Amino acid sequence: MTTSYVFPITNIRQSKYVLEPDFDITSYPELYVDFNQVRSRRFLDELQFALNLEDDELKEPPDRFMKIVFSGHLGCGKTTELKHIQRYINAPDRYTSILIELEKECEVGKFEKEDLFVLFIVKLLQRLREDLPETHFDAGGLQEILHEWLSVETVQKELKDHYQIEVNTEAGMGFDFWGFLKLGSKFKSVFDHNSATAHTIRENVKRNPMRLVERLNEFLAEVRQVMAENNKGRDLLFIVDGSEKIHFEIYKALCIQEAHLLKALNANLILSIPINAYFDIKSHAQGQFFTDYLLPMLEVNPQTKPLLAELITKRLDQTLFLEPEALDYSLEQSGGCPRQLLRIIHKAIMLGQGQKISLERAKESCYYWGQQMSDTLTQEHWDILIQQDYYSASEQVQNLLFALVVLKYNGKRELNPLIQPFLSAYIERRAQIQTG
Repeated sequence: MTTSYVFPITNIRQSKYVLEPDFDITSYPELYVDFNQVRSRRFLDELQFALNLEDDELKEPPDRFMKIVFSGHLGCGKTTELKHIQRYINAPDRYTSILIELEKECEVGKFEKEDLFVLFIVKLLQRLREDLPETHFDAGGLQEILHEWLSVETVQKELKDHYQIEVNTEAGMGFDFWGFLKLGSKFKSVFDHNSATAHTIRENVKRNPMRLVERLNEFLAEVRQVMAENNKGRDLLFIVDGSEKIHFEIYKALCIQEAHLLKALNANLILSIPINAYFDIKSHAQGQFFTDYLLPMLEVNPQTKPLLAELITKRLDQTLFLEPEALDYSLEQSGGCPRQLLRIIHKAIMLGQGQKISLERAKESCYYWGQQMSDTLTQEHWDILIQQDYYSASEQVQNLLFALVVLKYNGKRELNPLIQPFLSAYIERRAQIQTG
């Protein structure tokens, strides 16, 4: 059931939904808060420069295909910024930009590195179907890929019997080209199970991944030319919104162990990755060919507070749901993390069952989230926090950054405000044990 919302919300029942951190604001652009007003624009300016954008125009494609890793804390606004970049950059005088949202396209817990290359093809075909449905492509390399993937009898039988997809690999280009989209439209269903189709395709990619990239590059060259000739974009760019829920080893394989595959792909790419994977990639020579950008957390100060407050007040009618002191306290405790702020207010709404949030209710919510964070920490973590040793490249520090226990701002790292009272209590307990 699809619900249409009118903002700011005045309905108690709707309030809890629009405050969920994963609430999709794509259909509600009025909810977008431009934090770049107070956050350094350096990453945006450098990104545009790296992609050869000048005066809002791609006058000449980059000399080499750019591979960019984009990271930041969970909840710092990576997805929102990527979608904002996508809307801007996807234009006839800039790029044919294709957004791949992994959490929407697949069950991230079962995502495998081979699936990314399948998604490149699926999403590219979907775009071509939308923009140039009548255009014929030679696509010899793509034909070979699809034939190898789909000519296995067990695959054809499974697709027909379980997914109602009939694929004739002997048919002409038109049927195979658009027929594969039927599989693409059911990607999540097919690749989230131990299906014969998913197994066959993944094993085929594993056997000779570079050959797959070479064939795909043939098709990309043809697509790039046709899109430019039809004023659909002067170059190709894939934007992949990754997920903190995808296994760390997947990112390690894509960006370190088998980074040469992405490097060889003849398309520009922005890949969003978790912050712990970001630091791991930067520490390896194989990852050095990536251009990297880290979206900084917002410092909470008089300049940022009004914008952080908008994240809430654009969604909720403050006069109905929030006491001013409760909002101010929540802003301070957010640490400048948009997701954390949403979680604080959302939990306060739930605790009060829709009643107006008081300062005490906001404190109760913050205590809850601080307790959740505290319960995940080991003695080694606590020792790092006591010593304020946040700047090493150790795995434990990376875990603290990933878990938002330590927040990274421009040039510095600080303890998450939510964990501070629990750290003080831990120090006090340890002192009592030592003196007891």
